[in-house]
Amino acid sequence: MSHSEAQDAYTRASDNTNKVSTQDKLDGLEVILKTTKFGMMTTRDIQGCLHSRAMALSSHEGLHFQFLTDCDSHKVDELDNDQHVNVSFLDPSTTNWVSVCGIARTHKNKEVISKLWNPLTKAWFSDLGDGIHKGDENDPRVAVIEIVPDEIRYWQAQKGKLAQTIDIATSALTGKISSAGELRTITKDEASPSMLQPRIRTLLCALFIFSTHSFAAPWNCKAEIGKEHWDFTGLNAEKTATRTRSSPPTTYEEEVRFNLCDVLGPREGRDKGDQCPEGTLACLTETNKKEIEPPERITAVIPLASSSTLNVQYKTLSGGKGLTLTLHGPSWPAEGSPSTPQSIRFTLYCPSSSGKSEGEPSITGYSSQTGILEMDWVVGAACPTVANNDGDKKDDKGGNKDGDKDNGSDKSTGSGIGWFFFLLLLAFVAYFGLGAYYNYNNYGATGWDLVPHRDFWRDVPYLLQDLLSHLFSSFRSGGSRSGYVSV
Repeated sequence: MSHSEAQDAYTRASDNTNKVSTQDKLDGLEVILKTTKFGMMTTRDIQGCLHSRAMALSSHEGLHFQFLTDCDSHKVDELDNDQHVNVSFLDPSTTNWVSVCGIARTHKNKEVISKLWNPLTKAWFSDLGDGIHKGDENDPRVAVIEIVPDEIRYWQAQKGKLAQTIDIATSALTGKISSAGELRTITKDEASPSMLQPRIRTLLCALFIFSTHSFAAPWNCKAEIGKEHWDFTGLNAEKTATRTRSSPPTTYEEEVRFNLCDVLGPREGRDKGDQCPEGTLACLTETNKKEIEPPERITAVIPLASSSTLNVQYKTLSGGKGLTLTLHGPSWPAEGSPSTPQSIRFTLYCPSSSGKSEGEPSITGYSSQTGILEMDWVVGAACPTVANNDGDKKDDKGGNKDGDKDNGSDKSTGSGIGWFFFLLLLAFVAYFGLGAYYNYNNYGATGWDLVPHRDFWRDVPYLLQDLLSHLFSSFRSGGSRSGYVSV
């Protein structure tokens, strides 16, 4: 029975899946996940028992849920037995919840671990003292659990807790069904990267360095996050990166041809069937090479990024080291099942802020299950320019493009004094407000008795009067050389 055909009255009243757009459902999910950083992951052991444990969510970029884990844990053994999992999230402050069911895989991609690693994660890995198992991101026990959802269901409150309580009480008295929120379902197709559309970012999100931007407009090879700007038009050229892996008696070669800014042209000397279709910006070719005849055979040609499904996404790296740039492509294989949406994710490092030397792009990994190919590239275009309040742009070293230094410090003095008095006013308001609340709740005070430290504030006018009298008296007697006041 489908969700829309569910017979219970509460689900019928709350289910809003078919009344909102896919983008609205994705936006609602994003709101909940921002406030719920821990989820309960449920796996199944070989006897069929379900086991749940709390897990810290490391990333949900592209709606691929990633968690750092110890590869020696029981949950990894259970995932080897059954990859079907469920992860649930709950926000007690709002009663919002999310349920994710999907397929999990475990891997040890060092680049991914480095991106997800948090210094506090070390608390879950002990230092064995052998110089290898040190509990850091290079510890061989550290692994990543990545979940690709088949379905996401979530409930989002449309009323505050007080209003929810009133709604429930009213429903209990009147016999009507309570409906204080909306139940929504995101299908596998809707959760795929090719379906993720632009999201409206609030001002609060713009303040964070990890703000993610996405748009479906034609890619102009430029990016902007807040006041930071990146211009990749200088990289408008075809690039190639290769990686080989041995599988005796043969060798597999992975070759990626890409152009960040424009579609690729046809490859001379190769059959059309062994090339990606027109409109492709990134193409992965897998070749099986042997020492016997025939010497090589193309086994797969995969369009990773296409102009029709590009949906460019980018996100800044921590510490201003650069940004990640993701280009999306169609599902592959085009015919047959299962078919997985493809994408290519570049981690672009700024040489000056990352401490890395500029070089050529390199392949760091490809997952046939997720359809994501990862690449690293240390390149100057990953260094942002920053626009000041006057619209001028400066590079990441603080100078503007005309070579002038930033003069914003002269303008900040006055605003700093204003902020001081504003905060001082807020402190006084908080003092009197909280003090009055305390006196009312603990002593039942009313009127003047509500004022905190009432006797002191009543004496303030007299204290000021005494102070002024003393100052005037000292001033009038200042001309006398003796220590006496004239009478």
